[in-house]
Amino acid sequence: MARNQSAYSMEQISKLMNDLRPLVQNLFPNLCEITAGDLITYFSAESPYGDITTIDDVLQSRWLLIHEMVELSELKRMGLEINDQILLEHMEEVNRAHITAAEIEFKAAEDDRDYLERRIKDVENWIGDDQLSDDLRERCVRLKERYS
Repeated sequence: MARNQSAYSMEQISKLMNDLRPLVQNLFPNLCEITAGDLITYFSAESPYGDITTIDDVLQSRWLLIHEMVELSELKRMGLEINDQILLEHMEEVNRAHITAAEIEFKAAEDDRDYLERRIKDVENWIGDDQLSDDLRERCVRLKERYS
């Protein structure tokens, strides 16, 4: 199944997001209104990274779904339209939203040590990403130090 194709219906995706919304809002009070359609569109966007994470991967992990909800919210808060070019046209903003989302994701998952151990490997990759600005790289370093 392609990165943007899902075995979940729009209604199922909406329910998963709505079920997590109170937790996300508790951790991230600035949460904007985001929809299942936003999530599907975001996963339809062209990516310069050749991502292997699929929408169903996200929907099967409450921590990854929290991450995507915060990331989408941050992008909307920045005034960006969620469309199929957002990753290519707004890489700095996407990276900034991504790191903020990771910080909230890790805080939400702080009692799930197995998950965090796996996810820290991704943070290590982000630290080495030459597309990341120095301030975002430093935030990644702090995230790794805190949760390793």
